[in-house]
Formats: sequence, C-alpha cells, structure tokens
Amino acid sequence: MTETRKFALDGAHGLTGRLDTPDGKPRAVVLVAHCFGGGNEGPAAAAFARGFAERGMAVLSLECAAGGASGLDADDLVAAAGQLRAVLGAPGVLVGQARAAAAILAAADRISRGARRGHRGRARR
Repeated sequence: MTETRKFALDGAHGLTGRLDTPDGKPRAVVLVAHCFGGGNEGPAAAAFARGFAERGMAVLSLECAAGGASGLDADDLVAAAGQLRAVLGAPGVLVGQARAAAAILAAADRISRGARRGHRGRARR
C-alpha cells in the first residue's frame, strides 16, 4: 500500500506536487517533472508513480504546466529537491518527461551538489 498526498513547495510559484510513498522507509527518492495529460491526478502520472512506489521508492511528481506560463524551471526543481531532502531524503533519481526534461537536466547538477552538502533550500549558482 502507498500513501499519496499533496506536497506544497515553498517559493516555487505556489506549486503543489503529488508525493507517493511506499510502506516503510523508501529505498530511494525520485523527483519526476512531467507533462502527462491529466496532471498529477491523471492516469499516466498515477501509473508512473505507482511503478516506483511498488519497488519501494518515494516519488514526488510535479506537472510542468503547473508552473504558470513558463512551466517548471530549474529553480523550481532545485527548491522541490531541497524540501524533499528535508522530508524524506535527497532525490537519487531524477526523471524529466517532454519539455520538463530540459528543466530537470538544467537542475541536475545543482540538485546533486545540494545533496552532497546537505543543503535544504535553493542551491547557489
């Protein structure tokens, strides 16, 4: 059984994400930025998150359209990773789908540096 809940992101355009957690301590933490139809509540995002959760991983899903006209950007994802790190642990798996893939790639190094330093907020450039 997994738990699904809203995850509010501080300072990131008022974004909320879908956080799916497995029973017990997660084996890994996954950050997913996507543009699936139906948003975080749609069948594609739910199936994607369920696949990770069934393997014992916690998944924070963020919809690219939720970031306003420009969508999610690297700063949003770095902020989300910092908050996720404080709650569950540093994301060790980063997934970007469609146009959100560019943002996840742009944020990857900053997220990784934050994980190595134990940084909890926006990473410095």
